[in-house]
Amino acid sequence: MEHDPESEKLIAHEFTSDEHGRPLKASVPAGEHARGPSDEELAMPPPTYSPPHTDQLENTGRPDWLKHVTSSERTPRQKRFVFFGGLAALMLLAVGAFMFAFGPTDGYSNTEHVFVQDGEVWKDEASVSRFPTYIGHPGTYSTGAPAGYAQEMSPVPSPTRGGAPMATSVPGFGEKYNPFRHMGPLTPYQSGEFGVDNSRHLRTPISDQGVCTLQQVHILHRHGARYPTTGSPTELVAKFIERNQLGGRVVKFTGPLAFMNDYVYRLGKELLVPVGRNQLHQSGVKAAVDYGALVAADAGAGKRMFVRAGSQQRIVDSAIAFMTGFYGNSWSNQTDFEIQLEDPGFNTTLASNFACAAAAKAKSNVSDWVNTYLKDAVTRLKPHVEGRELTPQIVYGMQQLCAYDTAAFGHSDFCALFTEEEWNGFEYSWDINFHGYAGPSSHTGAAQGLGWLNEFISRLTSTPWDARTQTSENSTVNSQPELFPVDRAFYADFAHDTTITAVIAAMRLAEFDKKPELSNKDRAFRSSKVVPFAARMIFEVFTCPGEIPQRLSRRRFNKAPDMSKVNLHEYVRLKINDAVVPLSQLSHCDQRDDGMCLKEQFLASHADRNDQGWWDRCRATA
Repeated sequence: MEHDPESEKLIAHEFTSDEHGRPLKASVPAGEHARGPSDEELAMPPPTYSPPHTDQLENTGRPDWLKHVTSSERTPRQKRFVFFGGLAALMLLAVGAFMFAFGPTDGYSNTEHVFVQDGEVWKDEASVSRFPTYIGHPGTYSTGAPAGYAQEMSPVPSPTRGGAPMATSVPGFGEKYNPFRHMGPLTPYQSGEFGVDNSRHLRTPISDQGVCTLQQVHILHRHGARYPTTGSPTELVAKFIERNQLGGRVVKFTGPLAFMNDYVYRLGKELLVPVGRNQLHQSGVKAAVDYGALVAADAGAGKRMFVRAGSQQRIVDSAIAFMTGFYGNSWSNQTDFEIQLEDPGFNTTLASNFACAAAAKAKSNVSDWVNTYLKDAVTRLKPHVEGRELTPQIVYGMQQLCAYDTAAFGHSDFCALFTEEEWNGFEYSWDINFHGYAGPSSHTGAAQGLGWLNEFISRLTSTPWDARTQTSENSTVNSQPELFPVDRAFYADFAHDTTITAVIAAMRLAEFDKKPELSNKDRAFRSSKVVPFAARMIFEVFTCPGEIPQRLSRRRFNKAPDMSKVNLHEYVRLKINDAVVPLSQLSHCDQRDDGMCLKEQFLASHADRNDQGWWDRCRATA
């Protein structure tokens, strides 16, 4: 249906055909119509229409003149017309079915609302899905070469590979140290440890009156393993050997670098690699096992799972891999998947740097540290390079290639070039980078995380988003309840490592606020443990019959307590990469062995978050 501005009437379209079987559209005034009818409207009887012709349709859709014509009454010409017209209709149906099944899709769902009255079919104009899976703005990316590890496996990584797609066992290192646990944000997903005894306190909490009930979960998730971002130091290595790849040898390598004589740079840019998709798929499976009952309860109340992602392709692909792990290929039937634009000029808390003008000016002096910790490595490797000058930045790119090549192609010869001390220095370079760019020591770190924290507290308290405290939030989206629901038990947002780092900064967690020091082996802010590939920050909310004792209770409860006689308490628990983070670091939370915090204390700790003047720093571009 469409609107006629001159007559102020809605126009309904009747789809028929002429005597040759060609489609015709007849337009007539219609009754009340709403574009994209609500559930209540769909439940109402279909509207009554007055067709422009007098031939009424029976339930089979045939007009009177055809209904009363029998085979014996038709002329030869009529018979031929009916036969060939029917054959043409069947062919059109077959072509339509083929195009529907195998035609290209652009991520949009074009839905026609169909009404039937006395066998007459009426359709309104196609409407675009409220939650398309592609909205443009995917960022700059390029594909890399396909992996062929089975051809390149020499030597074999271990006697049996099992299900591991990558070779992360590095020659020269024993079981006590694995460089792949110290690669900062390039680290394959691993669990963390932040000062709480997880073996005792990761369990479902128990109050003095019985077992607590999980009520709500909020997940902020990083994407999975990817190719390097544009401008990565890995590109310095590619340029370093560029003429060699083109067939005109310029650089000759010997000794431990001899493999580089035949090395080909095959990486793409910024897209997920298969390992990255698997990391998110596995995360979705784990979430379904941990939180499936919450999502099912929402579904039973008519509430679909709500998932958000930034528009960059690796973020969208990560969210889809997660949802596929959670629901299987039917995820789109169960989920409202909202994608927000990631580009300058657009607000989104999932990539708040685009809304914070001053964020691009943040510096972390990583180059100075790279020149320091790789000085010995350059001295050690330089004699094995002929034809060009080896620099610390190129060697830094080689360290990154260990991580990227392994994730993309299953293995890397670069990994064995470096010592344990140099891998610790590599990890620390990322610690100071993230802490200084978007973390607690960044001038704009807390500002970049404030918007998501505002949204989280709206969801935590089931309170509509407050436009008066807007920072990086998208007001167009957040002001619409269907696009920013606050009545769900499960939320999942997919974003970047810097998003997680910025939220940590905005939360003002005392241990994470401390600048990382290389000598402190137990530092809370260790990028390998905080933002590895597929990192996840999870807030769990428990309702408990009574208070949770400070020490782990050994009491057994044989029957449920009388809820009319107990005082309910709500607690918040924060987990980063499966490990409980002690919330006693917050200003109003009690010191507890289990790391949890009463919900009212948690909210009190953040009550002044919008009074700190953080967002004013984003507006200052000087």
